[in-house]
Amino acid sequence: MFHTGCLCGNFLLATVKNSKGDAVQHALWNALSTNYIGANLTEQLTTAHEQIPYDYPNHFKETNMDLHNNQQGKLLQTQYGSIIFQLVENALANGVLKYLII
Repeated sequence: MFHTGCLCGNFLLATVKNSKGDAVQHALWNALSTNYIGANLTEQLTTAHEQIPYDYPNHFKETNMDLHNNQQGKLLQTQYGSIIFQLVENALANGVLKYLII
């Protein structure tokens, strides 16, 4: 498997934390993982990844944003399969993905 940050970095120039690139990275990571290892295992792993305790002011917003984008990626893969990267790009352009930094 490949690192989604590389794809997102090429796609949006940078995967800055909480930016559009970060939103795409989470959606794409979950879509590709769902394709390779299935929706159930992807859900377990990516949700566990977000449960790491952090202590800073926007952690709650960031976690909700990431979980939302993770879910969107899994849904897109389940519904559309092989055209997933284009769908993630469209989801970003149409305001379906969430991000905190423009």
